[in-house]
Amino acid sequence: MALGREQQPQRRSEDGKIKAGSAPCRDDGDPGPAAAAAGFHRHKEAQQCCRPHNLPLLRAAQQREMEAVEQRIREEQRMMDEKIVLELDQKVIDQQSTLEKAGVSGFYITTNPQELTLQMNLLELIRKLQQKESESEKAFS
Repeated sequence: MALGREQQPQRRSEDGKIKAGSAPCRDDGDPGPAAAAAGFHRHKEAQQCCRPHNLPLLRAAQQREMEAVEQRIREEQRMMDEKIVLELDQKVIDQQSTLEKAGVSGFYITTNPQELTLQMNLLELIRKLQQKESESEKAFS
């Protein structure tokens, strides 16, 4: 005879407290929206099969779990942002180096914001000049 939800044995946490109606959770390291959605459904299911006197404890534990997941998401997002900024900085350095080696005036490796703005303006000027040259070649063809 299979046990119904109400008759399923209760599991105990590491500190010995009863985890009433809690479903086993799989932590695959994915703190993203899919994990949060799965956690929400798992929480809802646990609440439905929880005995009324355990419901406040279950909800508190679930709230702590959701806060931990949200904190993990924020931390991973911050780390990803830092990684992207470092990659962009490296692209800028590579571009400065390439243009300096090509002999383009005004280009050298720098992190000074004013000099970077000047280099961006120079690139925009070069782009516009190249675009005008391309248009004039089409007109004479």
